[in-house]
Amino acid sequence: KEEVGVFQKDHVLIVNGKTLDAASLPTPVLVRQKETMVPLRLVAEALGYTVSWNPETASSKLDMSIASMEFRPGETLYQRKGKLKAINLDAAYKFTNAPQVVEGVTYVPVSLFGVFFNDVKIPEDQRSSGISVLIDCTLD
Repeated sequence: KEEVGVFQKDHVLIVNGKTLDAASLPTPVLVRQKETMVPLRLVAEALGYTVSWNPETASSKLDMSIASMEFRPGETLYQRKGKLKAINLDAAYKFTNAPQVVEGVTYVPVSLFGVFFNDVKIPEDQRSSGISVLIDCTLD
């Protein structure tokens, strides 16, 4: 069986200055192969996105107003699909880790939020330092 990763139960998630309540989750932060992973639904909803679960494909889908992403365990290629008027927003990025489901919670690399959503900033020194993970959404 594949190793889940290291639970970082002493970490806190801070999105837009607000500490998220991760008490009901297996762990607020998971570190796998030196990559910080965070709970998809908790972080995405704090950023104002919608997350749904598809039991048939065992995947999560994140929706925003102009694009969406589907997260499938085992797949390290993350794809954004969307369109803004005539501008194609489709893009694909490869990460070290695929989405990881732990006790029913999907964890994704924290840096994914910064790559896929241009309004999300994750300070390089805060992605996995200390005991907090900071994520800021700066809407202009």
